[in-house]
Amino acid sequence: MIKFLTEEIKQKEENKIRIDSIRERVFKEIFSKSHSSDLAAYISDDFALLMDAVNSDYQSKWLNSLLDHYSKGNIPKGDIGEKEGDFLSIINSAF
Repeated sequence: MIKFLTEEIKQKEENKIRIDSIRERVFKEIFSKSHSSDLAAYISDDFALLMDAVNSDYQSKWLNSLLDHYSKGNIPKGDIGEKEGDFLSIINSAF
């Protein structure tokens, strides 16, 4: 039982490191194109939120809508609504 708990904690730590790395890359990419630290922070926060949801197997229609906007190359703003489905189907439908 302790071994299982230790493995779970280690996996969560590894996921956090991976999310932080991706979040940093997103921030740098957006900042290099927009020269706006506010916009880069906004978008990198959204990506961290989406990745946290994936890691915890959490789904919601609002998160689906957030992902749908980004997968279509749009920056979400205002009331983004809700979208049925799941992350994988939303990503696949964008490509």
